[in-house]
Amino acid sequence: MDISSLLNDESLQAAPSATPVRNRAKLTDARPPAPRSTIKKHLQGSPEADGSRFSQVQAVLACLAEQNLSLASFLDAFLWGDPACTNDTNMRYHRGSFCKDPLLETILENLYDRPRTSTSGSKPVGASAVVQTWALNRVCRTLDSELMKFSATLDDPGLSEQSFGSITMESMSHDLKQLAPSVYSLLQALAQSDAQAVANLRKSPARTITVIACQLAYSRNTLCNKFQQLIALYMKTKSVPSKCMELVHHCGLAMSYSWVTQNITTLRKAAMADLELWLKDNNVFVLHDNIRIVFRVKTQRINNQTHGDNGTAATAVALPQSARTILAQYGELMRPYWAKRQAAFADSSPQPIRMLSIKELTEQLRGAHLREFAIHNVITVLLDSPEFTGYQHCHHHSLQPPAPIRALPTGPNHRTKQWMLGTMPIEEASYSGNEQVVDAVLGQLGLNKGAAKEKLGLGETAIPWGGDQLTDSRLKILKWLHGDDINGFERKDWLLNVFGWFHTLMILAKSVYENHRGSPKDFGLARDINLLGIKGLAATKEKPMFHTVDDFLHLEHTARVQMGWLWAADVSSMDALLQSTPSQLHALAAKIVDERASSAALFNLQEMAERDFALEGSVILLRDLDLYVQVDSSSSTAPIIRVISADPIANDLVFHFTIQLQSSPFIHHIFLLIFYFKGGSNGNYCKMLVEYMQWQLYEAPPEINELIQNHCWLVNPSGRPGHFFPADQLQEHNVNGIKSVHSATSSNVTWSYITKISPAIPILNYIGDHVDKSFSLIHGTRHAEPSPRADLRVLRKSFTDAKMLVYDPRYHATSKLACTDTFLKGLAQIQDTSYLHTWWDERKVFLAHRSTEQEFDAPPDSDTQAMEKRLELDAEIEEDYFAGFGEAQEMDFSYLDELAQTSKLAQAMEEDALARDDTMAQRIDM
Repeated sequence: MDISSLLNDESLQAAPSATPVRNRAKLTDARPPAPRSTIKKHLQGSPEADGSRFSQVQAVLACLAEQNLSLASFLDAFLWGDPACTNDTNMRYHRGSFCKDPLLETILENLYDRPRTSTSGSKPVGASAVVQTWALNRVCRTLDSELMKFSATLDDPGLSEQSFGSITMESMSHDLKQLAPSVYSLLQALAQSDAQAVANLRKSPARTITVIACQLAYSRNTLCNKFQQLIALYMKTKSVPSKCMELVHHCGLAMSYSWVTQNITTLRKAAMADLELWLKDNNVFVLHDNIRIVFRVKTQRINNQTHGDNGTAATAVALPQSARTILAQYGELMRPYWAKRQAAFADSSPQPIRMLSIKELTEQLRGAHLREFAIHNVITVLLDSPEFTGYQHCHHHSLQPPAPIRALPTGPNHRTKQWMLGTMPIEEASYSGNEQVVDAVLGQLGLNKGAAKEKLGLGETAIPWGGDQLTDSRLKILKWLHGDDINGFERKDWLLNVFGWFHTLMILAKSVYENHRGSPKDFGLARDINLLGIKGLAATKEKPMFHTVDDFLHLEHTARVQMGWLWAADVSSMDALLQSTPSQLHALAAKIVDERASSAALFNLQEMAERDFALEGSVILLRDLDLYVQVDSSSSTAPIIRVISADPIANDLVFHFTIQLQSSPFIHHIFLLIFYFKGGSNGNYCKMLVEYMQWQLYEAPPEINELIQNHCWLVNPSGRPGHFFPADQLQEHNVNGIKSVHSATSSNVTWSYITKISPAIPILNYIGDHVDKSFSLIHGTRHAEPSPRADLRVLRKSFTDAKMLVYDPRYHATSKLACTDTFLKGLAQIQDTSYLHTWWDERKVFLAHRSTEQEFDAPPDSDTQAMEKRLELDAEIEEDYFAGFGEAQEMDFSYLDELAQTSKLAQAMEEDALARDDTMAQRIDM
């Protein structure tokens, strides 16, 4: 820090005299200035001609002695020490000149560090002690004042996502420079040497300076802890051990571990309050899935054992305002369809509502335009290959994707907002478990009582509810079982089933992998697995990791499509295709699809005089791989991005994007997947998709269909283009966050703790991402995958040697298909059997007698102790689902365990009652 800058600071200068103006004349008269004649007398004895400064100084000192003034008293009076001198016009002019004189800095330096002279012995002390003491006091006073101003900006901001989002290093550094410039200058001079300032043109100590200033502010006042709160919660997000958190706390960089533990409750309350505020004017989409927690203990006893337990994790996803408008008319839109559906199942019904037929499935499949997207997938593989990085015609219209069928918006205003709900110790595999989960979720949302309950029952709003196939099936049949209840709320008319595409994709990957794995002697996937030495896909491994299977299927698709390009162009390397025009490349891509990657190509090969089963198997595999890649790319990172507008915000250019899906939307794959899952022995998923298509085509209005497809199938928490993924995958991420990232590491973890921390996880994740971005922390946030070029080269050579895509039955010498054409098999099973009619009759049992009553009277009290206990617990949950949260060691969620025990007791009593009924029936028969 430059001391002269502090001296020139007006705030450090002596305050002017408070003497009234009318008294200044008296002061002037009391001490008149020295006569000018006296001064002239002394100057005459020291002529200026010789230029001797020594003589001049002697003359001045003599003059001061004659006036009975010491040099110090003269300077004191001259420099604002005497009111009369202060107000004198002539002295004011000379004082101004003195303060602006460049020699002032030299004078101060000489006072502090007197130069050596030829006549002096040891180095003189001078006034260094006085100057140093004065300078230190003035600097401390200045820094103290500035730190107080800066500390005021670091007060507790409140625990919310918005408050933490406003904490950035840039904003704190700016406040430090504006409010405490001397502090910043001093720390900058200490944090960076002169040599570093010259050499480090890009590196700046601004972050270090800001952090030190935050430490100083926190040390002076522990309430100035905005920065420390952020760092403490960041360490909690990254599962930093408690001792490490305490060490950082003692260094003044973070709050204590106990503070973090106590304020998890505050974060949970803030999250739930934000959700409650959102629900006043908006709607949500609910997801839930099973979660299995292993409760470990260090010392085992009979009543203290390591064990696993199943629970349910749930998430509420915000829906846009456009969805609220549609859901507000839900009952009005759906009632005509409910009436038609009920009439269709009546005994004397002429079926005013149509049943899904095989003819409609095949017609929809033919109109899906899947060939166009398959051709573009083949073109994409070519353009993404390293050999085509310099191709000049990549943007030619012949190589562009087909026109998008559905566009999904992106940008800051289209980020998916979510709230994790409290994890429930309820197993959701059964119907009763799902009913308990639905009741508990509605309790957390505050929608199970009063006006909110009646709005749901009367159809004035609805809740889309999603999950995996099991969740979708359980909720759907649960609604059917309640079809005769007294009002729409109990019948769950308000519940809109939404199946998850992530689990559907997982089943598709499993089906393709298992169908085409074969043995190493065949031309299937096992041969390539052994060739590449891939671990985790051994023949003895029953359930390989989905990530491993997914990566391998994409690698196989790329290698086989690249081999298709070599076969179609009759060339030996990809480089030879660089000379082709876009129209020629498009024609070659169409040839690959029509002759080596489609059902039409398979039919043509089967009509040959001599069948080549190895080639037929390769065609089936490439067709199935293309289906998998299309479904996967519809939901993940394969959209084509077009910038449609740009707005300058905060000196940055924030773009608003529109996603043009590379492959067709999910709806056009459902028809193909119905046949594929049926032929692949995935009957549950086949029935799920048949149910959806029946509902989508005949049992729901277009507005509800579009709401599900636009807002409930895909989510995008970042809002960035190319970062969509299925909604049920979001729930899987949240389950992983509960189990792995934010789980308690001690042996004392309980359902109470898990329930407590779950709603706070999205805020903790946000804080983690925010701090990573603020400090540019990229380690561990990006997964750099190794290049597959070597793998692709090995596979292409293997395919070339095996003549994988060449019709040569004698060379291949195979007598049967090593895989199954699951699509053709499923088509035959649905077409040649009564599958659809059987499915229709199963629905008739439940849907033919649906009630339309709307009675909202309170249910009568039960005489059983179990029901009374259940009602008491429900009342407690309605009052405050998370009441009683305190410090970590004082938390009490015992009612959750009581709820589980009561549920088991009620189930046992129900089983006993059924047994008694059976016994009574036997006695009556006797």
